[in-house]
Amino acid sequence: MPGTDATVPVALQSVLLADNAAVAQASAPVDLGTVTLYPAGATGVTGAGDTVTLTAPGLYEITYNLGYDAATADATAQLQVDGVGVGSTLRQLTADAGSVGASYLFNAAGGEQVQVVLGNVTTLTGGELDLSVKQYEVTAEA
Repeated sequence: MPGTDATVPVALQSVLLADNAAVAQASAPVDLGTVTLYPAGATGVTGAGDTVTLTAPGLYEITYNLGYDAATADATAQLQVDGVGVGSTLRQLTADAGSVGASYLFNAAGGEQVQVVLGNVTTLTGGELDLSVKQYEVTAEA
């Protein structure tokens, strides 16, 4: 019904974006470049340098996409949480131009550090990283 307030079981609380961050050849973990937080002043997530810190407990979705012009044939990209690779986010780069990415949804205790890490990279040209971290508010009732 229009004009009525509703309670939803899951609502987007904040978003951290790192768009079009240039990826250097030997960059592992990848520097995030300029980070923007929506809404400004949100406190559940911060980002600087090569690390995103989940400062509050809660449900988070982390998505990355790495585009490139050329790369070492056996190079990889992967999300790491507190220095441990998240297996389902491991992606193999191809020698030709391409794009790889993954998404990971999980409950964080707060204080976790997230990075996008490259492996086996000797050549990477034209690399660009897009990263988003969404923090959700979960209510007990629908």
